[in-house]
This record gives sequence, structure tokens and C-alpha cells, in this order.
Amino acid sequence: MKKLVSMLLALSLLIAGAAALAEGEEALTFGYLAPEAAEGERGALCAEAFAYAAERKGVETVRMTYIPEDASSEAEAAGKAGAEAAEAPEATEAPEEDAAMLALEALLEGGLDGVVVAPENLEQAVEMAECAEAQGVPVVIEGIDMTPAYEPTPDPEDEEPRPYAAAVCYADAAAYAAAMWLDGNAESPLALHCALPEADPALREGLERALGQASYLEIGDEIAAGSDSPEGGRKVVNRMFNSYTLFSCVLADSAALAEGCVQGLRDWEEDMPVAAIASSADDLKLLDGDVDMLAAAPASVEGVECFKALYGFVTEGILPEDESRVLHPAAITATAAEREGWIAPDDFAAAYALAYPEEALPEEAASEAVSPEETEEPR
Repeated sequence: MKKLVSMLLALSLLIAGAAALAEGEEALTFGYLAPEAAEGERGALCAEAFAYAAERKGVETVRMTYIPEDASSEAEAAGKAGAEAAEAPEATEAPEEDAAMLALEALLEGGLDGVVVAPENLEQAVEMAECAEAQGVPVVIEGIDMTPAYEPTPDPEDEEPRPYAAAVCYADAAAYAAAMWLDGNAESPLALHCALPEADPALREGLERALGQASYLEIGDEIAAGSDSPEGGRKVVNRMFNSYTLFSCVLADSAALAEGCVQGLRDWEEDMPVAAIASSADDLKLLDGDVDMLAAAPASVEGVECFKALYGFVTEGILPEDESRVLHPAAITATAAEREGWIAPDDFAAAYALAYPEEALPEEAASEAVSPEETEEPR
């Protein structure tokens, strides 16, 4: 039996509990629509960060999720696995309406002052933007640059441009930052890219963006590790040396791969700059070894930045400086000499303090201060 494309309407109204934006005015209400994600996963953390920022600003939020098409297809295929084929061919059913668009339409019916949507692809992003536009609801697209498929102002003579606030593209920030750091710190620009076993589109986009702006950096060779583990990274480096392939710095797609790359360099008694993509505060321990730089794009920052883009547009008409209205917030970075400001994926308060430093709570400001131990000279 064919499983219908399901849509999870996990609708939660998070009341800010504080006064409205100004005395006598009603509080704003923002919507947030994204694919279904389990607790602790990036998508769920982005939504929580968005809601946290909204609460700090006195904005009510309505969150709705949908099951992605690929997930629905996989679930349907899994349910049919092992079943005997029917003797008669199954009647063809009419295609079902996109679950994501159904969710967005339902969300907009509630009457919103703005909405953030996280589409699965460019086509869906454009469709969602047009749907919000038809309702006159300001929209922020999370994770997809719609240029040039959807122009913010199709007609320069329009007095009222489209209610498209921005596209916030952040998942690619870590790869971009790591590559740019190598461009400015490696003595020679020829890099080994130790990639994940399965390519991450966001990391690829960040790397390509960096290579387009870098002064010297070049990818001499790119090898996908057999596994996302120290052993996977070590084998990549050994393969490079055994094949007499030249490289002078390393860009690793994960902390585990970076750890292995460092082990491989030690095997060959080589020393060169190593930059890596990190995902948690635990990865900072690699800076005590031979990893020189870590970069991360935590979900906490992404969610807050999406809120900031929408809130600024709705309340003050603030738009990105780029005419395409694409925002690329900076990654969170750390080196052996500078580890201040690291933000965990679930540290919403720190992400909010980064976006709105003037509103940092006393405990948030204190967490950013340098401790006496950190000011001591290295022994």
C-alpha cells in the first residue's frame, strides 16, 4: 500500500512572555518552516536558536516541519522491501501535492509578520518565496542562494520591491574560512583536500567560494577518505607521500580526518599547516596537537542569523548590502593561539550575543572574558 507523502505539522506557539515591541503594540509573529529533524540534529537546533532569538526580542513564533520528499520515498521503498509483487499492475495514482508547500500554505494562513523557510532545493526555494510574496509576507530563505532564479526586484521601477528579506547561506562558512586561512598562512599554496567519504554540497560550495577569492591557494589534490575517522585521514596522507604527490598544507573536512592527517604527517616526519572543519567544542583539543586552525558553522549561529535578517527587515527595512540579498555570516574559528569566542551548536545565548552584542546578558559577557589561566604565558 502506497504511503502518502506525510507532513508533520509540529505546530508550537512559543509566547515570548515579555512585553510587545512597544507599549500598546501587538507582538510580531514569525513563522519557521524546515524539514523534520530529530532532537539534537542540525535542523532542530537551528529552529531552537531561531525561537530563542525571537523570545529575546519579544516576538512570537510558529514552527512547522515537513517530511522531505527523499525521506518519504526512502521510507516507502523500505516498507515495500521484501514484499511479493502483485499479480496485476498497480493503478497509477495522481501525484500528491508537495508536502513542503502544503505546510507553508497552512503556516501563512495563520497571519504572519514574516517567515523563514528552509527548502530542499533551488526550485522549491523559488516556489516558497513566490508563495510568501503572493501573501505579502516577508521571507528569509535558509541555506539556498536563489540568484539569479529569483530576483529581489524584477522591475527597478517598482515602488515596492518583493517582500524577500534575504537568503542566509551559512553551512558553507566553515569550509570557506578554513580555506581562506590556509591562503593567508601557508608558505606554499598547494593544498591537499582530505574530503569526507560522501561529498557534502555545503562544504564544496564554501571551498569553491574561497578558491574564487583566494590570492594563492590551490587544491593540488583531492582525495575522499575511506571513512570519516583518524585512520581514514592517515591513509589519505600516506597515499599522497607514497605516490610522490607534492602538497604543502592540508584542508580536512572533519576533525576526525584532521587528526588522522596529522598522524600521517608524523609518520613521514613532515610538518605543514593543517586546517579543519569542526563540529563541537570537543574538537578544540586538536589545537593542542598539530592542527593549526578549526572552523565551524554551528546551528546556533545559523538560526539566530536567520532571525536577525528577518527581524531587521520587518522592523527597520534593513537589507543585505549585496544586491542579490545573500548573506554569508562568518564562521566561528579558533587557532592554538586564539580560542576565544568558540560557540557550540546548542549555545543559543552565545550565538545571540554574537549577533546582538549590545544586548548581551551579564553572564554572557562574563563567558566571553578571558580567564586568568588564559592570560598566563605558556610554560
